[in-house]
Amino acid sequence: MGGEGKGIGFGRSLFLLTFVLSVQETINDSYIADMAKYATSAESIRIMAAYQSIPARLAKENKNFQYRLIKSGARTHEYELVNPLAHRLRRGHEGLVLL
Repeated sequence: MGGEGKGIGFGRSLFLLTFVLSVQETINDSYIADMAKYATSAESIRIMAAYQSIPARLAKENKNFQYRLIKSGARTHEYELVNPLAHRLRRGHEGLVLL
């Protein structure tokens, strides 16, 4: 019985760790699905690059947002998403309803 308790405890810990990792993966997958839900494929690529750069950002002492952490040489204009309302207003002359 002496070593059995440790073995059972280890098995329980391993099961809980596996469960926690599974839940974290599900949450991460849900975040990714939500981010890509209404984005074009080009926007999704940029969104994913920014999202995947978060751990590198958090590891830095300087917490200011830096596009170069997403991709070397990256610039703001490459990662800004177009405001859908502004896009509609610009295209208003083409017969779209202005809100």
